[in-house]
Amino acid sequence: MLKKNGKTGVADENGKIIVPVQFQKAEVINKNIIGVADDHLWGWVSALNGQILQRPQYEYITSFLSDEFVEIRTHDKSGLAKINGELIVPVE
Repeated sequence: MLKKNGKTGVADENGKIIVPVQFQKAEVINKNIIGVADDHLWGWVSALNGQILQRPQYEYITSFLSDEFVEIRTHDKSGLAKINGELIVPVE
């Protein structure tokens, strides 16, 4: 994790920046994705190259049983998305 001026980013073990230091928070979700927060909402980027796969729009995101999926949540509802951002189960 990288932090500067209240922003967070991510570098790999070799120091290569994967996620620029521009997000409110960042958190490794699984081997494929890194959760990123902006304005208190979460989305995710590829852990391989930092490409934004889902822009921040969920209150919470967590890992799921498979590294190919992400649990997406609001305060009291949940859903499921593929790591590419495709919605499988809407947050209802």
